[in-house]
Amino acid sequence: MPPAFSLGAPVSHTLHGRREGGVGSSAGRVLGARTMSHRTRSLRALVEPVALSARRAIGGGDAAMAPRFAASPRATLETSAPSFRGSSRAFASIRAAPRSLVGFEPIFSIVPGHSRPVGSSRGLRSSAVAGSVGKLVVVESPAKATSVQKYLGDGYTVLASYGHVRDLVQKNGGIKPEDDFSMLWAEKARDGVVRDIVKNAKGAAELLLATDPDREGEAISWHIVELLREKGVLGSSSSLPVKRVTFTEVTKKAVREAFESPREISAPLVDAYLARRALDYLFGFSLSPVLWRKMPGALSAGRVQSAALRLVCEREFEIERFVKEEFWNVFAGLEPDGSSGRSFVGELTHLDGKRLGKMEPGSREAAELAARAVLSASSTLAVHDVVEKDVSRRPRPPFTTSTLQQDASSRLGFGAARTMAAAQSLYEGRGWGEGLITYMRTDGLHVSPAAVAELRDVAGAEFGEGYIPEKPNFFRKVQKNAQEAHEAIRPTKARILPQAVANRLGSGSDEARLYRLIWARTMASQMSAAVTKRVQADVWSEDERLRLKATGSRLIFPGYLAAYRHGMRDGDDSTSFGDNDRWLPRLDVGEKIRVIGDEVKIVERDKDAKRGGFKKADADDDGEYGIDTTAGKDTGVTATQHWTQPPGRYTEGSLVKALEEKGIGRPSTYATIMKVIKRRGYVAGESGRGPLIPETRGRLVSSFLAHFFDEYVDYGFTAGLEDRLDDIASGKEDWKSVLSGFWGPFAGDVESLKGIRTSQVVDVLDATLGAHFFGDDESSVDARLSAIERAAEEAATQAESTGGYPTVAFDPEELSSTRRCPSCGTGRLGLKLSRTGGFIGCSNYPSCGHTRQLVNDGDGAFGGGNFPIELGTDPESGGHVAIQNGPYGPYIELQMASSPDDSKKTKPQRFGLKNIGLKPEDVDMDLAMTLLRYPMVLGPHPEDGKDVVMNMGPFGWYVSHDGVNASLSKKVLQKARDDAVAATCGDVSFSDEALVAVEDDFVHVDISEGSDALIEEDTTCDDGRTLDFDQKRKVLLAQHSPVPLDVAVEVLTRKREKPPSERGRWGKKKESTTKGETKAKKVKPEKVKAKRAPSAYIL
Repeated sequence: MPPAFSLGAPVSHTLHGRREGGVGSSAGRVLGARTMSHRTRSLRALVEPVALSARRAIGGGDAAMAPRFAASPRATLETSAPSFRGSSRAFASIRAAPRSLVGFEPIFSIVPGHSRPVGSSRGLRSSAVAGSVGKLVVVESPAKATSVQKYLGDGYTVLASYGHVRDLVQKNGGIKPEDDFSMLWAEKARDGVVRDIVKNAKGAAELLLATDPDREGEAISWHIVELLREKGVLGSSSSLPVKRVTFTEVTKKAVREAFESPREISAPLVDAYLARRALDYLFGFSLSPVLWRKMPGALSAGRVQSAALRLVCEREFEIERFVKEEFWNVFAGLEPDGSSGRSFVGELTHLDGKRLGKMEPGSREAAELAARAVLSASSTLAVHDVVEKDVSRRPRPPFTTSTLQQDASSRLGFGAARTMAAAQSLYEGRGWGEGLITYMRTDGLHVSPAAVAELRDVAGAEFGEGYIPEKPNFFRKVQKNAQEAHEAIRPTKARILPQAVANRLGSGSDEARLYRLIWARTMASQMSAAVTKRVQADVWSEDERLRLKATGSRLIFPGYLAAYRHGMRDGDDSTSFGDNDRWLPRLDVGEKIRVIGDEVKIVERDKDAKRGGFKKADADDDGEYGIDTTAGKDTGVTATQHWTQPPGRYTEGSLVKALEEKGIGRPSTYATIMKVIKRRGYVAGESGRGPLIPETRGRLVSSFLAHFFDEYVDYGFTAGLEDRLDDIASGKEDWKSVLSGFWGPFAGDVESLKGIRTSQVVDVLDATLGAHFFGDDESSVDARLSAIERAAEEAATQAESTGGYPTVAFDPEELSSTRRCPSCGTGRLGLKLSRTGGFIGCSNYPSCGHTRQLVNDGDGAFGGGNFPIELGTDPESGGHVAIQNGPYGPYIELQMASSPDDSKKTKPQRFGLKNIGLKPEDVDMDLAMTLLRYPMVLGPHPEDGKDVVMNMGPFGWYVSHDGVNASLSKKVLQKARDDAVAATCGDVSFSDEALVAVEDDFVHVDISEGSDALIEEDTTCDDGRTLDFDQKRKVLLAQHSPVPLDVAVEVLTRKREKPPSERGRWGKKKESTTKGETKAKKVKPEKVKAKRAPSAYIL
């Protein structure tokens, strides 16, 4: 049995109630001062008898100990015993301490051989004033508070503010521009937080505000000071000094150094926060009510979020208006004449003495003629030139906030919010004991000299001296008005390798995966360049009118790429740097070349290959129309058809990049922007790699603002405001003058917007969104907008006589098929608004009541609801398969073919697409038939032979057997379908080797511009291999395959063994008791009614 407490160790339970769990305990948590009195009394009652016994045992008296211990609950136990006599009795008294004192350790030690006890410097010593808390430190999070408390030790009390302690009141009137932009604040902190800070500040010797080192952190510190002034703790009568402390890494050294050099709260940073908060508040609370009146269903408008939404919507318009163009590539399998085994591939670059353009050949006929020309010239081909050169590639700079979010999105599939949550955890050192990375909200690229030196040392030890450049690499940020001069995001200690973090935190945890990304990028930034040898061989015909080109490359020195490979399994061939080589056989100038074989092959591509859910139809459509020169031994000449592809949709990572390039937002706001536009239903899309697709609601709001409020959602205007906010932070501008310059024109424009009639708004939205809902071409949209503008001018000049906005005329004969009403044949279909939102209606209302819903699933291809979408005929039943649209979104329908003898119509079989996240454009006949197989019998149950069935319900996938239904969790479902996809891809599983592949330009799948190539439910194998169209379809089918029978049986077994819940409507009912068993009711004592004081009226 361990002793009741050990000597010479620090206190692990703070008498003052600052933390619980001991110094360095990962389970420790910050406690409020409200717990002090109870804990103090309890521990004092237990400790005093033991302390007094120890005092007597070593020769002291009661009088010396009692006053000292009573003076302060955090007092240090000290003694001035002249000798070590009676030490055995002291230990005997200590060992006899109550069990409840296990874990409580006094602050003194008795060292054999010494004449007096030695005080521990690690203990929690009392301040000079009885009952004082010493120096009060306020940080933002409990985890950070625990670490800071551990580093500071005695004399400090660390509390957490849990973020902002107050905010503007969430109603109109929180800011009064007419009163010099005065602001009305309301407390928003959780219960007890402000009370604890106020209570501890009253007895503190000094207040140290150690919130995050950015504008938000500065604002939190300012708010705390203002609250303390309101509570009377600070003011003219108070002598409490207040200091600001900042550090960019939560390590012992950094924290202690920061507390040795505190500063004052930065007024310019606080002013910049106040200006940003006021701009966002005034923009939202002024414009949103106008949206509610003009556009039912709209939620709100924001200064920065509206610009981000406009980016997403404009990209979708580009995609919808994109017209694919055809082009062809011609390449041939070649080898030196008379020498087999040295084959390579050459691409046709010149024909008839002219260089082929990017879009040439432009037809099948031209491509076939070109291919036959190559075959005909086979006997005259020779190597004209061979050029080799070494190409160096320097490493990229360490991460900023935006580049971290971009890389985490493309490589790990993390959304912006998920990335920042994992980074916050690494910064605070949760689960590790100290911070693992520096502050994660930064746009700086510099790294401290000490950190650079450590990185170079670790690189030399891990990879060798040859991987370290002679001089450190330096990077410069090319951006106007970068925010506070923080370091780039880097590991606090480069010697903490990713594998060590993975072992402690779990290799699959977000924190471990993100740390590896940060460590590799930072380490690579201080390593040597990678060197690649590139070779190009030109093969010409004898008359030089036909030319082919072959290229190859080989990595001869990995340099910084080694950092991305660090920690991978030895012997794993997939991690070899040589896997990315594309090399040519040795070729000599003048050497004769011939075409292998005499066959001409024509490969045609599907023009309507879907975008969005799939990778681009062709691997060669990524900008350069080159070919894979390492395709192995190919024969003959092949002409391959290609189609230009529309720009990819934004992902969270690429949208962050676009915002940063346009100067919109700052590092601390990117994740919030993504969250807001999704939460308000303006944009749909999974976090991480998934494409961001504007919802119908988002399109309506964006089009409204772009037409009627263009200046304020203009990218240049929004970026200009950001620059002025940065000028305020640097002290170059006054925040109230910036607000005044914004508010005057803005308020006037909002007032004028209120006077626009809703009918005009509807006409404008109907025209601007015509391409989306009805497939209108650009000329018809422009003509319609011009007609609306003329009608509005006419209404303005004749308002008194006409009294309203006129109806915009149209010619029924010129209506397109999508605009013509299918019911009356003469009406024009257009956008209509109601209290519940928008819909498509006929212009001949009320004589024609034709309506249909607006599709609100973010689908661009079928946005207007051109349903039904014909898919085909079921070969088994002969039924008709189509995609219909209903009140709950699109669904697949199989309408059974009925025979003339059937008296009743057969009920169609249906399967909804919304629950499984599929869009109509992703569904073909094969996938539709796969989904229509549900409910699907998986097989007989091994116990009773009855069927086990899998089906989709309103709450997701589930399995059933003999009256028992069990939901399939996301984890179970994902594991089963990942196995199915892996089997389809050839059993290739994911590994972090992709870091090397993505870093390498030669195998880089570029999704920085929002390519839809990799999404949450993409159709590529986990190793990033390019799949052809048929393989992609197989993968997509595998992603919707049933779970294995044994998995379903296991889920059902767990459901049967789980005891019924005692809560809810169907929970276990309590057994009723008989009258004899009924417990007697306790008689509550009557409360003595207090006499009411006489009212003022009676007096």
